[in-house]
Amino acid sequence: MSLLNFKSGFTRNVLTLMTGTTIAQVIPIAITPILTRIYTPEEFGVLAIFMALCSVLGVIANGRYELAVLSPETEKDAYNIAALSLFITLTLATVTFLFMVFLAEEIAIFLSEPDIEMWLYLVPFVVIFIGIFNAFNYLNIRQAEYGTVSQANILKGVGVAGTQATIGYSAFKGIGLITGYILGAVVISLRLAFPFIKKKIYKELELQRMIKLAIRYKEFPYFSTFSALANTGSQQVPVIMISSLFSAGIAGFYSVASRVLIMPVNVVGTAFGQVYFQKTSKLKSSNEIAQITLAVQKKLIFLAIVPFSVILAYGDLLTAILLGDSWIIAGQYMQYFSFWLYLVFITSPITNLYATLEKQKLAMYFNFIAFISRLTAIFIGFYFFDNATYAILFFAFISALLWAVWYGITLNLVHINFIKMYFMAITPFVMLSSLLLFIRYFYGN
Repeated sequence: MSLLNFKSGFTRNVLTLMTGTTIAQVIPIAITPILTRIYTPEEFGVLAIFMALCSVLGVIANGRYELAVLSPETEKDAYNIAALSLFITLTLATVTFLFMVFLAEEIAIFLSEPDIEMWLYLVPFVVIFIGIFNAFNYLNIRQAEYGTVSQANILKGVGVAGTQATIGYSAFKGIGLITGYILGAVVISLRLAFPFIKKKIYKELELQRMIKLAIRYKEFPYFSTFSALANTGSQQVPVIMISSLFSAGIAGFYSVASRVLIMPVNVVGTAFGQVYFQKTSKLKSSNEIAQITLAVQKKLIFLAIVPFSVILAYGDLLTAILLGDSWIIAGQYMQYFSFWLYLVFITSPITNLYATLEKQKLAMYFNFIAFISRLTAIFIGFYFFDNATYAILFFAFISALLWAVWYGITLNLVHINFIKMYFMAITPFVMLSSLLLFIRYFYGN
């Protein structure tokens, strides 16, 4: 089974998604050297806090029923599940709005960042569009409309980058970063939804059918909601903690380091993961799933080794050159994150196995442990050392350890020898990174 042959349907679908997501993600990364010379670390910190709040709520905006869109045999059932998920989105957004009306000022005080208060009222608005994106993204994936998904991602990237840069050079500089982010959420969701609105799929909706489907696929919200909340929380809540315990400036350094590294991880991970999920969800044989998983793993390892090794060895120097000397701390954070995100890069696309094999409960337990462990690592850096660098180091170490364990557990689901895969994935990374560090410190920068 030549799954990664260029002419194969799997690879074509991955490349189609990657084209759009790559362009969409490359645009913000490419414009980052401009933005870091326009906006301060503190302003990036405020953006990071706003995005963290939206992301945590966004991941549960549909009650995780969007994942079930791929499962039904009929399109009518898929449409009804999507509609069910959007009803949950509106309910959550309403509750969030009421919450912000009464507690926005207190939240801003807790975050030690008064500039975030006026933006908190827009969090429910963004959550609605994240919910629309979630539902219609999976409907497009279900119908193999990879081109539409690709186009939507490009529109989002252009809209976000253009808005942030344009406003940054205007008299309204202070609102540029968050305004660009909001515009991106609106653009991508409407682009994905438009083809289905045009088809008048609302005529297929039935309340009784939605209720039956909600019961039929209750495993998704029951286990996946808490798992996804813990997983996203472990990525986003650190920004909130860092701002509260240290400063918005440190949160800004952290967010830019994450922006530059995590975006490429998401480009490939999302593209591979969505197509991988679509393919494996239709297979019954564990042997066939294992073959796809192994083929995907080899490709991901090949793509990741060189760039992440270079970041580990030269991340601080490259950041100073590209973003400016004032951002060198962000470059040091990238070095700390390199091995962890290497593991994320090769693991995250295949974690859709937990939904395919209905192992959401296992994912929920692991993500909860990861969430608590990462927050504990940051708190240790604050409580015992009162030092942001130590907090970030502890966070990166714990994250790498957790993803190494998660990698082995995930491979074991489809009976792949995880010891051999550890050797295949980690040995070349360690060897190349060691060589580059040797060259740097023994032969000069």
